[in-house]
Amino acid sequence: MTIHKPRSKAPWYLVAISGLCAVTADALYAIELEQIGQVAFPSTSDYFALCSYVVLAAALLVMIRKQVPGRDWPSLIDAGIVTVGIALVGWTFLVHPALADDSSALGT
Repeated sequence: MTIHKPRSKAPWYLVAISGLCAVTADALYAIELEQIGQVAFPSTSDYFALCSYVVLAAALLVMIRKQVPGRDWPSLIDAGIVTVGIALVGWTFLVHPALADDSSALGT
């Protein structure tokens, strides 16, 4: 007997694939570091790490779409306001000072 049965199993399979990609990226990084002593950039592990983020984003998108079918404009606007607010604070206090600093490698 299943108490909490998800509406769709597909997003959970995508979450599992994302975790598998992340573990594979870590394993490839460790193997390459052990065998060669340094890791090239970009390496195969970088591609797997990026793939894990893309697959996880797809899983979250599928979960959201299954939860509320159709367009939920008020929630989208609320999320956009929060995202823009956090981005502005991050830019103002973190990114801009680092770029304006002449002694850092970022400013060149």
